[in-house]
Amino acid sequence: MENKATLNVIPLVYYDIIIGMDLLENHIVIINCLEKTFACEGDERKAKVAKSIPRLVTIRQIITM
Repeated sequence: MENKATLNVIPLVYYDIIIGMDLLENHIVIINCLEKTFACEGDERKAKVAKSIPRLVTIRQIITM
C-alpha cells in the first residue's frame, strides 16, 4: 500500500500532527485516546498500529496560603 501526503508545516506547541477526517475515513482509522495509539487497515485488511512516543511528565505540589 503506497500513500502520499502533502503536509503543511506550521509551528504547533502542543500538537505533533493534525490528521484530517478524509484521511481517517479513507484508511479506516481507529483511534484509542487512552493508550495513545491509532490503527489503520491496509490493502490486505490487516490493521497496522502506531503508538505515540511517551513524554516526560512532571508533577509538583503547589501550596497556597
